[in-house]
Amino acid sequence: MRRSVIMSNPDPVLSGDGDGRAPADPIGELARERFGVAAVRPWQRLVMAGILDGVADGERRAARVVVLPTGAGKSLCFQAPALLGASPTLVVYPLLALVNDQARRLAAAGIEGAVLRGGLSAGEREAAFEAIETGRAPVALTNPETLRVPEVLARLSRAGIRHVAVDEAHCVAEWGDSFRPAYLELGDSIRAIAPSVITAFTATASPPVLARVAEVLFGGLPWSLASGDPDRPNIAYRVDPCLCKLRATERLARERPGPMLVFRSSRDGARLSAEALARRLGRERVRWYHAGLERAEKRAVEEWFMPSGDGILVATVAFGMGVDKADIRTVVHWDPPPSVESYLQESGRAGRDGEPSLAVLLLGPNERVRGDDPVARARSAALLAWARDEARCRREGLLVLLGDEGAKSRACGGCDVCSRDTRASPEGLAVLAEFARVNSGRYGTAEALDLLRGRGPAGRACPGRAAMADWSAEDLRELYDSAKTLGFVGAGRDGRLRGSVARERRSIFGKVVLVRIGLRNRSRRFLDGGLEAGKAAPAPPAGPSPDRGHVPGKRPREHEYRERRQGAPVAEHLERDGQVLDEAVYHGAAPAAGAAPLSPRSSAGSHALP
Repeated sequence: MRRSVIMSNPDPVLSGDGDGRAPADPIGELARERFGVAAVRPWQRLVMAGILDGVADGERRAARVVVLPTGAGKSLCFQAPALLGASPTLVVYPLLALVNDQARRLAAAGIEGAVLRGGLSAGEREAAFEAIETGRAPVALTNPETLRVPEVLARLSRAGIRHVAVDEAHCVAEWGDSFRPAYLELGDSIRAIAPSVITAFTATASPPVLARVAEVLFGGLPWSLASGDPDRPNIAYRVDPCLCKLRATERLARERPGPMLVFRSSRDGARLSAEALARRLGRERVRWYHAGLERAEKRAVEEWFMPSGDGILVATVAFGMGVDKADIRTVVHWDPPPSVESYLQESGRAGRDGEPSLAVLLLGPNERVRGDDPVARARSAALLAWARDEARCRREGLLVLLGDEGAKSRACGGCDVCSRDTRASPEGLAVLAEFARVNSGRYGTAEALDLLRGRGPAGRACPGRAAMADWSAEDLRELYDSAKTLGFVGAGRDGRLRGSVARERRSIFGKVVLVRIGLRNRSRRFLDGGLEAGKAAPAPPAGPSPDRGHVPGKRPREHEYRERRQGAPVAEHLERDGQVLDEAVYHGAAPAAGAAPLSPRSSAGSHALP
């Protein structure tokens, strides 16, 4: 009985022989029995049907780009067809971690996969070729560099490969034009193998990336696009400005449920960050992973992290792409990735089981545009502009950068902007700057930092003592160094801590921060005036000047004056956690227990030095 796939139906079935019985569904049966997938999604069926149709035709080569969000089951789209007639299938991965992961998953499903990679002995390579050529291995796994080896390419071109799938295809554009030239030759390798169907899979791709992928891989062949919804509604996006990324990551690890994945842009960064976190959180809870590890080391980390319920893995992109751990609850980007595609791909490691998850980008003051060419720099600049935009929904901004025309109509509620939880200032900066201003010139830098942490002689009282008691000496020193570089604090020639004078400062988000210090020498808070560099502030409204700095062009609210008359604190936490600082300036109110208030010198005289 001859069966054919009906492509006109978005949920295709196989036609029966007219005997009135329900048509068979080998795709659904195979997914349930071999891969444990209870229900095949419509877009998966559409992609698989297209592959099987192209293989069955055989007269012309079919090319398609498939864009499906992370967790949508892209692997099933090329694994299942390999068992239904599209064998042998050759799958090209960017990283050996993915090759190993897929080989493990195939073995778990009772499917033999032939692995072709560097470092194989002659015997191991010959065994892999024999498994492909005899049909024992319906799926072969490799990477672009291996396909550059003439012997490998020659054997594969004679093996009758019917389908070539390029997973994480955005790497063609992301890496091929910079440090992975083998990606630029991948199209030539595919043409030498001459499969019936070529499919490029990715979770994220903007129109320029799609065009570059098609240009390199398809070489002028007509191609089609199958695109699913790139939105991951169960992931909440957040950008945290910070001057101490180690403390920010540690805090997330303590506050958020695990497991957690932390991305670093370099191997040394991954190792050093993991070692620092391990000293604080316990070595049994933290590991690092990058492409430079030995094979046994990688396997040990994978076997530790995959079943872990609270593990923290600090990794480069070598681990992130395609590794299927469904229950990652938090993804932290210590360094901004080079593009929106990379960010969505890596943040998409979170919540693949559909449960609520969080993606956090840590944004420092010195983040710079990356890239060796204008296109790469433009893509990096677009991501940084998205991160610094406090007014636009994070989800909408990401989808717009991907070319999603319906992004503006989507509901969000799952980002810091929509939930009104954006952080205008790095943690601790307001407290440090106010302490330096109120105690300007009284203490040396080292002594001042000790006092902020509540250290030093027990009898030494000063405004703001122990205001940052929960900070480590290492973190507070890093915060101070960054604040000094930015001009929020300083040190005189005598080495004493000095506060900043009133001036414009550029904030983490690239806007201007105003430090207001009034004639009455009262505490002032840092305010994001929303000004662009080079533009003057709008004239303040007529009337008496307010008792504290405020956004130019807006009058202070009446209740602010009432609170002052009642002795309420007038400095507020820049981190916007809704709590009033113990280290605020008090007018007639008693300070909180355990911490000295940042009191100004009164009009009757200055504080007595301890």
